[in-house]
Amino acid sequence: MSLHLVRIRPDARALARFAHDQRLPAADPGYLWHLALRQAFSCDAPQPFRVFEPDQTGPAGRNQSLHILGYSAVNDEVLADNLARASEPVRSIFPRSGLATKRLPDSFLPAGIFGFSARVCPIVQTRSSDGGRSRELDAFLHATLGIPADEKVDRADVYLRWLAERLAAGGARLIDAGLVRFHLAGVTRRRHASPQSRTGTADGPPRQLMAGKRKAARRPDAVIDGHLEVTEPDAFMNLLAKGIGRHRAFGYGLLLLRRAA
Repeated sequence: MSLHLVRIRPDARALARFAHDQRLPAADPGYLWHLALRQAFSCDAPQPFRVFEPDQTGPAGRNQSLHILGYSAVNDEVLADNLARASEPVRSIFPRSGLATKRLPDSFLPAGIFGFSARVCPIVQTRSSDGGRSRELDAFLHATLGIPADEKVDRADVYLRWLAERLAAGGARLIDAGLVRFHLAGVTRRRHASPQSRTGTADGPPRQLMAGKRKAARRPDAVIDGHLEVTEPDAFMNLLAKGIGRHRAFGYGLLLLRRAA
């Protein structure tokens, strides 16, 4: 499997103009980045990806500039070719000089221990007792269902167990980890076409999703740092390429690695 770590330094002002022209709500930056990246790089756009703001602290320390890290199956030359075919408003967001890739090794040592950082959306899919439609639920809220009101559930512990389960299924063992940052993020999507639509695709302007009457939809947004051990190299490479959890197209699920000291 060919997998490249992509680094992009976008133009923040061009992105703001793009958001204004697209009438995108400010509640969900992940949707904005998703739309811009797909229009710029088509199906080769990095996914999963993670956006680092200048005031955020990443795996290598404090970040001084806006940048995106992500994984793609193609290198920067292919990405640049895609970008050249994009419309001018989109091309201006991603200058060619700010685009670089580095190919990852084809495999990792089974006993290899790595430090990691991941921004994830820790949710679980549930189904009603009558077998009805499934829905997404914050893993923390799911863990509180059916327990006494006076029994406390630690959000960080829930999220770390959630992550450990997904790493185990993807060829790695969680050694230690901590919840670095958490908040509830807004959700923006385009209106889905009706079943009678000829295209069957989403259409209409982007809009803030609602969880109920006058209540905006929210999803958990968590950054977890720690150490893991790769136990199955091939499965782990697939996990890196796919990403962890849901909403990977919207800035979640990227697993950034560094060799443990």
